[in-house]
Amino acid sequence: MITSTKLELAINLAKHMHTDQKYGRYSYMVHLHDVADLLETDTTCDETTLTVAYLHDILEDTNLSVTVIEHLFGGVISSAVVAISKSYVARDGFRTRSAISNKDYIARVKRNLLALKVKIADTRCNLAQSQLDGDTKRIEKYSRQLELLQE
Repeated sequence: MITSTKLELAINLAKHMHTDQKYGRYSYMVHLHDVADLLETDTTCDETTLTVAYLHDILEDTNLSVTVIEHLFGGVISSAVVAISKSYVARDGFRTRSAISNKDYIARVKRNLLALKVKIADTRCNLAQSQLDGDTKRIEKYSRQLELLQE
């Protein structure tokens, strides 16, 4: 695994912020590790990509602000994390829940190549878990999402 101070900070921040959250019956970190592991199979994977992988759900699923992400990790990473966060829209520095359509969400993700790379890996991991769980509804959802992301 590629390691650096920034990546280690992202992993530790994710562990702290997702402490009590679950991904199915597993610790939420299992999902984040799975996404990072999948990304690492790509020879173009780098520290920035893995950092976004560990932070990709942090704005949606915790009370952490984008300001903190930007301060700790810079604009490239914070922009990708915001793009990948479906229910997050920053308005004048305040966090709001968004009623963004799936079409607009996919378009936003696709405009940020770093976010797109991580979202494809995230979707593949969610699809694989849905297949293991036999969850037909989620299999359909993630299969369609993967198609849209790769168009």
